Amino acid sequence: DSTKNGVLASDSHLTFLAPQLRQMADQAINSTSTVRMLSDLGVDSNANDNTLTAVDTTDLQNALTNNLSDGESCCNDLSNGRTSTVQTVLDEYNDSLNGVIVNEQNNISTQISYNQQQISTMQEVLNAQQTTLENEFALLDQAEANAQSLSGIINGSSSSGSSGALSSL
Repeated sequence: DSTKNGVLASDSHLTFLAPQLRQMADQAINSTSTVRMLSDLGVDSNANDNTLTAVDTTDLQNALTNNLSDGESCCNDLSNGRTSTVQTVLDEYNDSLNGVIVNEQNNISTQISYNQQQISTMQEVLNAQQTTLENEFALLDQAEANAQSLSGIINGSSSSGSSGALSSL
């Protein structure tokens, strides 16, 4: 159900992990034992999802009864077993110097730093524009006040000049 996917479900670096692990589940280990792969234990992986299914209980029962040590080696052998090969892949993904997960974390941190720098730069530009607009508004306000004052003087002198002209008539 894709609605339940986590945030990294579509990450191209991590989407290769599941198929890689599925492929490992289907491969035979380097061994001369009877049980060399999970299918020898009656276990199969589904190519469409991340499940392992017991498809042949007879094979599982036979391996546990007649080849228990081979079955254990298939899973737990330190050099070839499923546990060690899966751990090797996971270690590669999580390698502290060059692992996929660490690289993704570094890329995300770099992107966050870049975004923070962009935000700071934009904020500085906005602050400068705000200061410019506030200064222009103050100058406009002063010019309007000067114009009103001048208008008052002109209106005052023209009304007193016209009344003086009328009184001399």
